[in-house]
Parts: sequence; structure tokens; C-alpha cells
Amino acid sequence: MQYKDVKNRSRRTKLQQVLPELLFFPCFLLWCELLLRLFSGVGLSISPLPAVLAAAGIGTLISLFLWLISRGSRHAARVVGLLLAVLVTLLFTIESMIRTVFTTYMTPSNLVVGAGNVIRNYGAEFQRAFFAGVGRFFLFLLPLIAFLLVQRYLAKRDAVSPAADSSDSGETGAAPAWRLPVLLLVFGLLLTGSSAAAARTGSSAPLYSAQYSYHAAVESFGLLTASRLDLQYSLLGNPSEGFSQTDSGLASDLASAPASGLDPSRQAGADPASPASAASMAEASSLGTSQDPAQAPSEPAQAPMDPEQIAKAASGVLIAEGIQWTSTPTDALKKSPAAFGDNAMDLDFTAEALNQTKKEQQLSAYLSTLTPSKKNPYTGLFAGKNLILVCAESYCDRFIRPELTPTLWRLTHNGIYFEEYYQSEWGGSTTTGELAFLTGLCGNDGDDSLSGIAANNHYFTMGNQLQRLGYSSIAFHTGSRTYYKRHTTHENLGYNQFVANENGMKKLLGLAYAPDTTLIDKTTDLYFDHQPFSVYYMTISGHAPYQKSSSFVRQYYDQVNAVVGDEYQEKTKYYICYQMELESAMKLLVERLEEAGIADDTVIALTGDHYPYGLGGGRTWQNDKDYIKDLLHGSDFFRWEQDRSGLVIWSGCLEHELSDMACTVTEPVGNLDILPTLSNLFGLEYDSRLLPGRDVFAPGVRPLVWWNNLSIVTREGKYDGRKGIWFPNKGYEETLGDQEFLDALKRLVNDRLLMARLIMQTDYYRLLFGEDEVVTAGDILWAPEDAAAKAQ
Repeated sequence: MQYKDVKNRSRRTKLQQVLPELLFFPCFLLWCELLLRLFSGVGLSISPLPAVLAAAGIGTLISLFLWLISRGSRHAARVVGLLLAVLVTLLFTIESMIRTVFTTYMTPSNLVVGAGNVIRNYGAEFQRAFFAGVGRFFLFLLPLIAFLLVQRYLAKRDAVSPAADSSDSGETGAAPAWRLPVLLLVFGLLLTGSSAAAARTGSSAPLYSAQYSYHAAVESFGLLTASRLDLQYSLLGNPSEGFSQTDSGLASDLASAPASGLDPSRQAGADPASPASAASMAEASSLGTSQDPAQAPSEPAQAPMDPEQIAKAASGVLIAEGIQWTSTPTDALKKSPAAFGDNAMDLDFTAEALNQTKKEQQLSAYLSTLTPSKKNPYTGLFAGKNLILVCAESYCDRFIRPELTPTLWRLTHNGIYFEEYYQSEWGGSTTTGELAFLTGLCGNDGDDSLSGIAANNHYFTMGNQLQRLGYSSIAFHTGSRTYYKRHTTHENLGYNQFVANENGMKKLLGLAYAPDTTLIDKTTDLYFDHQPFSVYYMTISGHAPYQKSSSFVRQYYDQVNAVVGDEYQEKTKYYICYQMELESAMKLLVERLEEAGIADDTVIALTGDHYPYGLGGGRTWQNDKDYIKDLLHGSDFFRWEQDRSGLVIWSGCLEHELSDMACTVTEPVGNLDILPTLSNLFGLEYDSRLLPGRDVFAPGVRPLVWWNNLSIVTREGKYDGRKGIWFPNKGYEETLGDQEFLDALKRLVNDRLLMARLIMQTDYYRLLFGEDEVVTAGDILWAPEDAAAKAQ
């Protein structure tokens, strides 16, 4: 009996010694996951259950691994455990800081490239982030520090008061020798499997499988699960990818439902500062409810005229519903529908070359079910005109007003005005904004989204489409040529030259990282005399941090403060000062166009790359709190509110001979809609089935904006993909309990996301059209040696 008691005490002593070590990693990983959610602002707004179960399961499996090592050497097990804990802490700290600075998480491969870019190009911001990260590092490491201190205390105590001898023969430890690892394995697998099961259910389930994206997966399921999925899908592919297979019914009806919300309810050429213009803009914002075409009169009325009247007179709908003209419509709007065809090309989706792999087969089968959108009276409105694309750093039009930014106001409201435009964030930073703007596709690989498809055939970019027509072309950026690997991407997007720092920009402008006005001032002469031209600007002056000491604040603060007064806080005013440099640059550009007599023959399309995340709280951008809410005048933001931005499509002709075609688009528009809309406006041969966005002027196409986390904005309301909540718009309250409608809407978005992903993954445009033979077209506009020649 005495021997049995000693034996049991020995086993209990061994268990007491090993139990803290076995529990450490499950608790440590749980701490890291919860702390990461706290720093990101997600907190408990999304169920933490998948992350909690994954932390416990993976931590248990790590404990098993270390226990097995300890059978040979306890010292080796402790060293390995310590190294693992430090590496995990580094990963969580870096991801936390990246999330704070750039509002997104980066995949492990992104981190390798992204870290070098940040250090090289944003050294000061990196230093601030680094010092802030040190504090976070020790917070993440806190459980390890506490564990080591406790272990040291216990070791000292045992040295003073040794426990009963537990160095029994293998007999006393025989049971734990096989029971303990089995229990650890079972519990580890059970908890990890439960985490996967929890992630596969609920509103976020598609993010685990068919619509996986790293950033959304981290927020929904935790960093550990997202990292596992990233490795798994990179090596083995995503077996859950698949289209809804719904070619009829509600989902199909959604895809082709009539659109409303185009409203030219103000005279395009009017002075934007005038009371009449302001009143008409207020009237425009109240419109957008479509009427029943059957109720339209049989003859077209005089101004104002609505699309239902024109549609009835022409025996068919020619354009998206919801337009009212302030003057008699052009003859183009009175044409018979027979005069307009489809925006489609003669393509055979059953061709063998398009069906070699499973992904190609899936995509080809899906595309073959789509109905192309219709050409319309806006088709070819800008045919043959010059095009200037401007991707403006951190641009948001919430602050613009006639008395402060007359040029931006003019371009925004005197052309084609987009009242509800969203710059969807695609899990990356500037590069994913450029991807959507230029290619009409949505990124799913963070900052590698564009560089990862650099060698693809980007057949439908405006750059490539216009190059095939012989346009002269060039792209400019006053930042680094290699940042985001732009040196591998931009010339393949349809520009003969991509001029940035490291390949001639400093020679051209006289300094590196020049302000936007200098960029415009020094470049317009390069292409004005080489019409038709296609030009792309990626600006830099709007980049954070927004500092009181900057030259932009010194230059523009008094002007900004005189207009906005106490409406904004000081930091927000600094941001507006930075954006005033864009205003000055656009003013100079328009003046130059008008002086050269080519404003009516030139189109400017301007939007931002992402919302101004540099106004967010944090030491990196030198902010004591979140100023984004101040800029947007709100307190609680969903993704769509934060990403509601600005889009300009303007040409001088919309203020003159084509003023009756200027209009306001009142229904939701996203950055994926820019490319198909411009392609239609320029009358280019493109296939609307091959772009996930829509031509906003095409009749019968549903307005639809979406994000990688499956949030949605459409006519009837908005859907928060993270929380699984539907918010109906006024007049559509009946959709609140309509699960069939919501499920069909989500299936439609799922298909569009997958469509874009497979187009990029399979290089589908190359399969369709072969190698793009247009490498250079038009005139070569500039070479670095020209700068030296001009200087002499």
C-alpha cells in the first residue's frame, strides 16, 4: 500500500511539473490571437470562436511536438519552445503593425517584399512603426515572460525543498509514456478540426473556402488559420472554388435586373458655385427611383424628359433608367434599339484552348451563361479622344466644395457625376487600387495581386485598347519605380514607357518625389503634340503622414482654414492641405488643355487608390486618434462608408457641344465599373462578359459593389459580410427577411469574385487572344537623354 501511494505521488509530481509546459502554448497562442483582434479593432464584433479553437488546437499540437523532443533532451525542448514563441511573437507583432499602418494584413510572401519596400521608401514611417512595434512585441510576449519567471521561481523553490524522488524506473512512468501523447494528439486534432468546422459555418464560411482572401481570413478566423490556409491553397490549390451553377432564377434575375439612377438633373455647363447649380444638385440627390416603363407616355415630351418616355417612344429601353435631361435629348437618344447591339465579341467558350484545365473549364462554362450588356446612346461618346487617367493618392471627395477646390468641383459635377461611388479595398494598399482602376479586376493576393500577374495579357486595360488604335502612351509616377514592382507591371498595362524615380523622373522634374503640380507642369509638353494620347498619372502628394510642418500645410493652410473653419480638426485640415496640391495640379492641367485647344478632345478620369488610411489612429502616421471619422463626419463606420470616395469622368465637350449628355449617376458604382464604362464611352471593341464590373449606362444591369470580405452595396441595401447583417435601403424594407433574395445576391457576388480570380490565375485573356502584339504604339514621348538636351 505504501509503495502504491509513493508511485501515485510520483506520477502527480511529474504531471505537476509538465502541465504548465503543456498548457503554455495553447494559452500563449490564444493570447496572441485575442490581442491581435484588439489592435485591429475587430474585437468581438466577429465571433472569435474559430480563432480560439485554432489557437488551443495548434498550441496543443506544438506541446506534443515539444514533449516528444523532451524525451531525448529537456534542454533542447526548452530551446526549441523559446525560439518558437519568439518567432510567433514576431509574426503577430509585424502583422499587427502592418494592419495598423496599411489597414490590411499581408501574406508571409507579401511581408518579405513589402518590408523592403517600406524601409527603402518610407524610412521615417518605418522607424515610427518600429518603435511602436517594440511595445507591442513585449505585449505579445508577456505570457512567455510570465511563464519564465514562474518557472525560475519554482526551480529555486524546488532546490530549497526538493520534492519526493520521482525518478522512478520506467514502471512508474509507463502509463504516461503512451497516454499523454495520445491525449495531446486527440485533443489537438479535435480542437483544430472544431475550429475548421466553426469557420465553415456562418456568414463568413465562403471566406474559408471559395472566396478565401488572406486579410478577410485573418479577421474572421485568426492569423493561425489564415496562415495555414495560405500555405495549403498555395501548394495544393483551393478545391472549394466553384460557381453557383445558377443560370436561372433569382440570381440570374439579379444579374440582369433593370438599373436606375442616372440623373442629368443639372445643366452641365453651369457655374458650380451658383445658387441655381447648388439647387439642381440638391434636386439630383433626391432622385433615382425608377418608374414603371408601362406608365410612360406614348410620345417623347419636351424637357425635362425621362428615360421611360424615350424608351416608350423608341419601342425599347436604350439606357439605364432614371435619367432626366434639362434640355432636349440628342438625336442619339431617339434611335431605335435596333441601332444598338451588344458589347460583345465573337468568342467560342467551348474552344479546346479555353478548356485545358479544371479552372479554365469552370470559367469558360460560367462565361458562356452570361448575357452581354447592351450598347447605348453613350457608346462611342468619346471615340477618338485623348485620355488621361489619374490615380490620386488617398483621394476622397468629401471635402471638395466650389469655394475651396473649384477645379475638382468643376470636374466632378460638370461631367459625369457619380453620387455614390465606392473605392473598394481589396486586401492591399495602393497597388490593389491601381489593379481595379486599370484592369477592372479585383485583387485577392494583397500587395502581390498586380505584380503576381505582371506577365499576363492585360487585353482590356484602357492603355492596351488604345495602344492597339495607335495612341501614343506614357505613365508617370514621382515615387519609386520598383515599389510594388511597378517596373514589371506598368508598361505591360499598355504604356510605351513608365517613368518614375530610378529611370529618369528626377532628370525630367529636377527632383525626386516631386509634388503633383511639378509633375503636371513638366510633363504636359511631352504628349500634347502627339495626339491621340493615352496618359496615366499615379500621384504622390496626398500620401501620409499629414504633418503641420510640411510645405503643403504652409502653402495651403490659411486658404483651407478660411473655408472650412471649425468644421474639421487640425489633423484633418492638414490632409485637406495635401489634397489641395492635387487641386492645383488639376487646375494647371485643365488650363493647359484649354490653352492648347484640346480640352474638348480630352477625357480626364480621376479616382483614388484607397481611402485616406493615413488619418487613422496610431504613432506611425503621428496621429493621436482616428481622424477618418472627422473627415467623413461620422462615428461608426462599416467598410462601405469608409470606402465611399470620389470618381471623375470629365471632358470639355460635356460643358459645350455635348452638355446634354452630362449626367449624375445616383446608384452605387464601384472601382470595377470604371473600365467597362470607359470602354463603352470610347466605343472600343470589348466583351462585357469578360469584366466583372458593369458599364453604368447599359440598360438592364444591376448596380453592384462588393468587397473581398463579401460585404455588398446594391440598389436595395447594404450587406455587412463580416457580421452577416443586411441593411435595407428606404423603400426596400421587405428585403430584410427575404433570405432567398440575400442568398442569391451573395451567390452573384461569389461568382463575380471567382470570375475575376480565375481570369487572373489562368491568364484567360492570353488564352482568348494570344500574345498581345502591341508592345509599342504611337510616338515615343520621352527618353532620359532628352532632359540633358533641353537643359542646354
